[in-house]
Amino acid sequence: MKFVHLTPQKNISRVVKNGIRMGDGLLGKGVYLTPLVLLPYLGENGEVTKVSVPISTSREWKNWARARSCSLGGKPERVAAIVIDLPKRFYPVQMRVISLGEGYLKTVEAIWELVESKGSGVSLLDPKDRKLFIEYLDNPIGNLGFNLKVEQSGPLGNLINTFSKSGGVLWGCDLQVLVSEHLPSSCIKKVVPLYRTNKENSARRKAGR
Repeated sequence: MKFVHLTPQKNISRVVKNGIRMGDGLLGKGVYLTPLVLLPYLGENGEVTKVSVPISTSREWKNWARARSCSLGGKPERVAAIVIDLPKRFYPVQMRVISLGEGYLKTVEAIWELVESKGSGVSLLDPKDRKLFIEYLDNPIGNLGFNLKVEQSGPLGNLINTFSKSGGVLWGCDLQVLVSEHLPSSCIKKVVPLYRTNKENSARRKAGR
């Protein structure tokens, strides 16, 4: 399975040469990735569209990156999508999934069933969260964010498929994967600048760059 890591334009050369170093986030310290899949996304206008990365002219992903940089206290940045091929040795990984309230109770129920299934390769990162799950299923008010441990790419694909088929919809950075170590440059398959237009990309291809 492939993933995407968003990085500011100013960091591209360093990342391509040295790989992706760990940073801090909701799941702790590590490298944060987004699965390279097509999933429903709830945009700023309230409409649900399907998005994937990398798409150099995707307005939704540009807005996502802009909102992320602003939420971290900075100005909107020009970013690139670093496409990653994650080898088996970097598993297990952590994954954070967020439910968007009562309308997405079905998604929580489906993921809970997966977590409870023996041999699924998906489990709660913290066993204490079991109580939160049960309480939410009894009284689904507000949003529920839960952290999971995923053993390999197969179970991760099954988890994402379960999220999508049960009606799960992305909003912001709701489907984060955390790798707990530095990713070397050998894992990088492609760099897609999200700040270029189709015209700019076409010109660069013709110039062989």
